[in-house]
Amino acid sequence: MMTSCGWFFDDVSGLESLQVLRYAARAVELAGDPGRGLEERLLTHLAQAHSNDARVGTARDLYEAHVRPCARPRADRGRPGRGRRPGGGGAGHRPAGYAVAPEDDLLVVRHRRTGEETRLHARVERVRPGTLRVFVHGAGDDPRPVALDTLPEAARAAVTEQLAREVMALWLTDDESGAIGRGTPAPVVAGRALLRAVLALDADASPLGAAQVLDLLDLLNLLEAPVPFDVQTAFAELRDRLPPEAAERVALIAHRLGFE
Repeated sequence: MMTSCGWFFDDVSGLESLQVLRYAARAVELAGDPGRGLEERLLTHLAQAHSNDARVGTARDLYEAHVRPCARPRADRGRPGRGRRPGGGGAGHRPAGYAVAPEDDLLVVRHRRTGEETRLHARVERVRPGTLRVFVHGAGDDPRPVALDTLPEAARAAVTEQLAREVMALWLTDDESGAIGRGTPAPVVAGRALLRAVLALDADASPLGAAQVLDLLDLLNLLEAPVPFDVQTAFAELRDRLPPEAAERVALIAHRLGFE
């Protein structure tokens, strides 16, 4: 709306008009389902605007040749992947509106509609197998954390799937992995594995034993599954039996399970 001056130049094929068309297409995309009708009305008007260059044709031709190819397919518009569980990211998990390319130690993010480019530094920290922290900042800015739950759903699903696979490969027994292969839901198997790991703390409250429990808690979180009640009960009984020095080593687990 604020760039209507793009139409004040002498030809619809100029950079200014093309930029305005990209803005319009982005507005259509943001409109969701009603955008289908808006775009058709827009194209009707654009067909009446002829370029002085016969090779260009009309503004509609310009839109269909240089704007629409940058858009995601109609079937993918709206809310992609609505209702999917983690694990269905697939090849289309990158946000369709942006192209990202490495350049030395930077990431160059270009908006496909407007052509605007931003250069960013990005750093990923792996605290535990099932978690990660992403920090992004521009030149001269302080690093800002990017939470996993702020990503678009398809991109988030692709990341959570990989994180979940890493935890399962690290801590699930062969029988537990086999149960998933035979069709038992992953959250059910993860809950059973967590109970097994909590019970094992009775004999091994070492940092490694505690790490297994924390990773399996992360796995349930990635699968968007609650902690089974029998896990909380087993941990409460276990903590009452542990000597003080061992209880300190599982303090973080107690916090994650809501006991502190």
